[in-house]
Amino acid sequence: MSKKPKLESQDPEASRPSPPFHRETVELLASLVESAPDAMVVMNQKGEIVRINTRTEELFGYTREELLGRPVEVLMPERLRAKHPALRDAYLAAPKTRPLNSGLDLLGRRKDGTEFPVEISLSPIPLGEGMLVSSSIRDVSGRKWTEVRESEAKFRSIAENINKVFFLVDAKLSKTLYVSPAYERIWGRPCQELYAHPMAWAEAIHPDDRERIKHDTMPQGVLVPFEVEYRILTPAGATRWIRARGFPVLDEAGAASRFAGIAEDITESENAKNKLRLQATALESVANGIVITDKKGAILWVNSAFVSMTGYSFEEAVGKTPRLLKSGQHGIEFYRELWSTILSGKVWRGTFVNRRKNGTLYSDEHTITPVLSDAGEITHFITIMNDVTERQRLEEQLHRAQKMEAIGQLAGGVAHDFNNLLTIINGYSEIVLTKIPPADPLRKSVRAIGEAGTRAAALTRQLLAFSRQAVIEPKVLDLNAAVKETEKMLRRLIGEDVILTTVLDAKIGRVKVDPGQLSQVLMNLAVNARDAMPKGGKLTIETAKAELDANYLQARPNLHAGIYTMLAVSDSGSGMSKEVRARLFEPFFTTKAMGKGTGLGLAVVHGIIVQSGGHIEVYSESGIGTTFKIYLPSLDEPVYVPERAEDAHALSGTETILFVEDEDGVRTLSALSLESAGYTVLQARDGEEALRLLDCGGAQADLLATDVVMPGMNGRELADVLHARFPKLKVLFMSGYTDDAVVRHGILHAEVAFLQKPYTPRTLLAKVRQVLDQKESG
Repeated sequence: MSKKPKLESQDPEASRPSPPFHRETVELLASLVESAPDAMVVMNQKGEIVRINTRTEELFGYTREELLGRPVEVLMPERLRAKHPALRDAYLAAPKTRPLNSGLDLLGRRKDGTEFPVEISLSPIPLGEGMLVSSSIRDVSGRKWTEVRESEAKFRSIAENINKVFFLVDAKLSKTLYVSPAYERIWGRPCQELYAHPMAWAEAIHPDDRERIKHDTMPQGVLVPFEVEYRILTPAGATRWIRARGFPVLDEAGAASRFAGIAEDITESENAKNKLRLQATALESVANGIVITDKKGAILWVNSAFVSMTGYSFEEAVGKTPRLLKSGQHGIEFYRELWSTILSGKVWRGTFVNRRKNGTLYSDEHTITPVLSDAGEITHFITIMNDVTERQRLEEQLHRAQKMEAIGQLAGGVAHDFNNLLTIINGYSEIVLTKIPPADPLRKSVRAIGEAGTRAAALTRQLLAFSRQAVIEPKVLDLNAAVKETEKMLRRLIGEDVILTTVLDAKIGRVKVDPGQLSQVLMNLAVNARDAMPKGGKLTIETAKAELDANYLQARPNLHAGIYTMLAVSDSGSGMSKEVRARLFEPFFTTKAMGKGTGLGLAVVHGIIVQSGGHIEVYSESGIGTTFKIYLPSLDEPVYVPERAEDAHALSGTETILFVEDEDGVRTLSALSLESAGYTVLQARDGEEALRLLDCGGAQADLLATDVVMPGMNGRELADVLHARFPKLKVLFMSGYTDDAVVRHGILHAEVAFLQKPYTPRTLLAKVRQVLDQKESG
């Protein structure tokens, strides 16, 4: 049992005799200090220990002699000693009658260097003119441990019940101190592997992300604070996105002794972001314009297609309403019906004529869809815009082409039958004229019949020309020479009030076109120009070399890039409106008074040019004038030289001709004309009868003259059958319009002998003689 210590002062002043009150106080204080259950340390105003009790020796491991006279900071960890003097001075300066502190939590340090939590209470002890400070020190290790365990239990409860991974490792990554169970749920791997190998989690990182993550978390091979996102591959083969954050845990000395962090599965969030990103990319990449507005119509978002379509940038459009595209082409009822539909929650579909930023008009189809909230209220509108301007133009072209084709088919059918009738009318009128004496009064009437037939034949040729069913014989021509040859006739045609000027480029190439049709084109355009200048004016015909590039041909798919020869016909007349230009080449469309025009002139011109492989454009403004520009492919070939006409006495012959024609009147007239010229004629109504005639009658023919379009076997098929049996048999085809059985797209080739209906006896005899006299090829 230790000897009860005396409370002795190390202060020199303590050796002086003290008043009775002071001595009694000191003895009482010594008794209280020694009997206290906690460690008691008394220090003077310099912070030096002057008294301790036995509990202090037991708690800190020092003897009384080792502590007396030493600074009180010896009982604290070294890292806290620098802070303590200031704290001690503050206590010593406090009022002497008031406790300085109660329940101050600090760390104590034993002689062996171990640290433990303590609770310190300081109280002043007045002593004459001076003052001592009493420190009551209580070991609270047990209580702190309980608090730590409770805190740890709470942490574990939280960590083990949320779907996030909490981890704690030592600073050297040599040991995993803790990892929460969510690791097994997210990584699909056991937690135990991290306790055995702290870096095992990194093995699951996607190969494409490993280098990046290594650089971001351990740039120098040492963990640094990080916040990263990466992918992992689970043992089941699933890919998951992880967001992780790590940070160092500092000890009391400020050193990073541990590293803690949290990782969470953000796969669902990342997939949602990717989905939104994909949807945004899709919205940006589609060809349709997309507009999102609020309920009042204010634009919140537009895509790139809208910008391209309208010319308004994203910044210019957002905040405005779709009224910035308003063209004025729609009435109030149009918009009233639109808003009534979409405000009722229904989808509206319709076509707008809108105005771009540059002022041009365009057509687009709109689909406006209301967006509803969970409560069923309209929050936004989504508009999908499809520019249909080009489609409408192509549909209009197709409609016009279909109409032309329908009229052309009708014209072709009519022309076929009509040409047969005209062949009979014109043929017999020519024969009758040869039989009537010059003084006979009937001669005038018969001639009138023939002239009417000739005019009717010209009309059928126009019908066939605009419908591109005419049989043409294209020749290589010098366009300048053709214009000059036609110029004299054009001057008579347009009259003296119109000044005709030609501007001909000597460097143009040659063109391939039917000479008769080229003359018809020039005459039709000249007549239209004359009619547009009733008080006179100027007509200019110009030729030039033209190179058509891809930009020009983009809207003209029937043409090909290359060198063309241009023929332009311009007048200074009244011009025409946009509406008239749109219908200019329609058959039977005319702006002339009744009886002043058939409406076929320009339709014929268009048909001739297209059938010749060219293109025609019109430029016109009301009150200024009109220019037609014709583009024909330029050639570098010899110019065609026409053959000399046969003499009249050379039209007869003695050969045998097999004449096949399903129209009785035409067949009878033609046979009569041929027999009158000395030929032997075998007549047949169709191909089958012609074959029977040669098979059964034993007859042989020198020439097959056959109609092309007949019931059953057509003319081409008949010619093929007979030519196989009679290789030297010559063939002459006859028809009132084009047929691909003989001519391809109406273009007659040199090796095919063809006679266009209606024909006269003389033209028939001339053609028959020409074919019979033709030398064998090869």
